[in-house]
Amino acid sequence: MRTYLIILGLTMTLSGMSQLGVPVPIVLDGPIDADRQVTGLSDPSTLSAATSVDAARSGSLNHTAVTGTSILQGNLSPGPAAYTVGMSVTILPSTANDREAQLDLNGLGARPIMKWGQVPLDSADLVPGHAAKLVFDGTNFMLLSNAYRPCPKGYSAVSSTSCISDSIVSIGSFEPAVLGCDSIGARLCTFAEWVGACRNKPGFIGTVTALEWVDDGTNSGAEGKTMGTGSTGTVGTTSFSCEYGSSSVFTTPRRYRCCISR
Repeated sequence: MRTYLIILGLTMTLSGMSQLGVPVPIVLDGPIDADRQVTGLSDPSTLSAATSVDAARSGSLNHTAVTGTSILQGNLSPGPAAYTVGMSVTILPSTANDREAQLDLNGLGARPIMKWGQVPLDSADLVPGHAAKLVFDGTNFMLLSNAYRPCPKGYSAVSSTSCISDSIVSIGSFEPAVLGCDSIGARLCTFAEWVGACRNKPGFIGTVTALEWVDDGTNSGAEGKTMGTGSTGTVGTTSFSCEYGSSSVFTTPRRYRCCISR
């Protein structure tokens, strides 16, 4: 009879209020799995509410769009009472972030976003419309997603951190080459970037037709480093190679490429 009264009471409560409140534990002891589950749960609206498998799998409880550039602001639903160690969140930025951006969820206060351990975000590390997953370590939000941006049109990846222009940007002496790259938001490629691209990018050496400036020091205060062609070891014989290079007086017109950070 006790079981019958509990079931009757639950039925009346559920049908009248769609809520459940009883002073004793509820044990689901149906003979099959389908009889031992609670179904029809909506997404929770409070922190103590039950969560459906669908809500957990979809990530809707820890996903939020964020706005802002220096301080990214978003709201989780239901909102957390405080930031806790291990708390994970997926954000969807509406704009590219500023350098050293922070995250503020539900007005709990802005906390720095870090990548690669303890490195603050660089500008535009977060791409608009691309989800980024973070976890709170007690002090900062740590970026778990890949922070490398895709190379823009006209550039190819040199490594996980930089891109190189697919073709020669222009011809000029050393200083105009440096300024020319800077004027398009890039930089003159370093020796390591140039050699890395030459060795790893198929067809790169085929685009090299003369010496090219690279931004590295030489043994001369009046000359800059150039790469792309040089002696094969036989007197009077030169060839194009990723390992060949020389130095040129700063005022010598040379080809140059530009590189950017990812």
